[in-house]
Amino acid sequence: MKTENNDRIDAILKDKWINYPKSKQVLDALEMLLKFPKNHRMQNLLIMGESNNGKTTIARRFLNQHKPYLETLVDQDTNTPYESVVRPVIMIQCPHIPHEKSFYYNVLDQLNLPYRKNTKAEFLKQTIINALKDMKVKIMIMDEIHHVLSGSASKQREFLNLIKYISNEAQVSIVALGTSEASFALKSERQLDTRFDKMVIPKWQYNDNFLKLLLTIERIISLNNQSNLTNKEISKLLFKMSNGIIGEVFKIIRLASIKAIESGEERVSVKGLTALNYTSPFDNNINYIS
Repeated sequence: MKTENNDRIDAILKDKWINYPKSKQVLDALEMLLKFPKNHRMQNLLIMGESNNGKTTIARRFLNQHKPYLETLVDQDTNTPYESVVRPVIMIQCPHIPHEKSFYYNVLDQLNLPYRKNTKAEFLKQTIINALKDMKVKIMIMDEIHHVLSGSASKQREFLNLIKYISNEAQVSIVALGTSEASFALKSERQLDTRFDKMVIPKWQYNDNFLKLLLTIERIISLNNQSNLTNKEISKLLFKMSNGIIGEVFKIIRLASIKAIESGEERVSVKGLTALNYTSPFDNNINYIS
């Protein structure tokens, strides 16, 4: 029984994908961006939202739907067929400060290309541009784009101009993920800012969509007894504890479910949620619908 419970807890802790209206809207926008033809003024997308509210999860879902693959090409000189890696989408995390070489290292790591840290920046930049072209990369997702703001005004402009240059030269669309502060970062480079469509992933409201989310989560987290998470008392408590942040919703329900398995109660309850003594990293002072 103990081994079985451990297996169930492991299953609860695994990442799970849930479709909801906003995630579908963002994925549709990303798919549309993928269809755009290459040109010297690529269209880009900025996706903004609170931390832990689904931006990175949606982006990784898109990344996993467009995995690398091999295509067979023919050498023009020898007429010999060979295989080449195609990577329609790559995803990197922006360096915590807008540093040129750190950015290059992150991209090269994601492209699985070797490099030496004493290599000149200009050579690394050209290596990346050539690789993006060779691998037919169409979209580069840049997570935590608001990190740009941690640099001086001149460093911010330099970094944003670098992104613009690589996007132009490699004809790659940039999808930037960040908090609302990310918009301020882009506005410092107007020519780049005008190339970005903007999408916001708002915090959840206490409404039918939130209740549908809870219903779906209850279905995929299999406890032996019904929790009825859409019950008014439980759902309002979950909303208040999570502050309308989807990552917090998952975390709280996971913790409560694990406690329910360990205690033998086998359901998430108001008592169990309260017993967590959970402190959200967000402000819980919310006005929600009574």
